[in-house]
This record gives sequence, C-alpha cells and structure tokens, in this order.
Amino acid sequence: MALPAQSPLFISRQDLVEHGFSDYEAAQLLRMAKANLVEQGLNYYAIRGRRRVPAHAIEAILGCPLFEAQRDTLPRSNKGAY
Repeated sequence: MALPAQSPLFISRQDLVEHGFSDYEAAQLLRMAKANLVEQGLNYYAIRGRRRVPAHAIEAILGCPLFEAQRDTLPRSNKGAY
C-alpha cells in the first residue's frame, strides 16, 4: 500500500480506513493514540478537533509498522528458514 498523500508522519481516520480498518476501528485507534499522547504530556492532542496523530502513536498501539516502506527496515529472523 502506498504512503498517504499528506504526510507519512501523521495519520488520520481516513488513512486508517484506507489501510483496511473499519470506521469504528479507525476512530477507536485515534482515540487511544490521542489518550496515550496526552498521558505522555502532549496536551496538544487533548483538543477534540485534532484529526491527525503521529503514525508512531498508532504503530505503538498495533505493535507493527503501517507503511510498506517501513516493513522493509524490520530485522529479519532466520527462524523458519528452510
């Protein structure tokens, strides 16, 4: 999947929907990411109108990178190699 047109650094609900999440899942991920960012002291994300969050905040929740360009940088494991 290609990187979003705006910026790979920030992600919106629509970007998450394009990545295959449902509207509900995308909204929940954004809420969780914003809550985590506010908990870390970034009160900028406490404002309800913020519609984009840093991609790393979503990736921290999911535990995996969202973009293919980042997948290529993951360390490869030799486990399961034949």
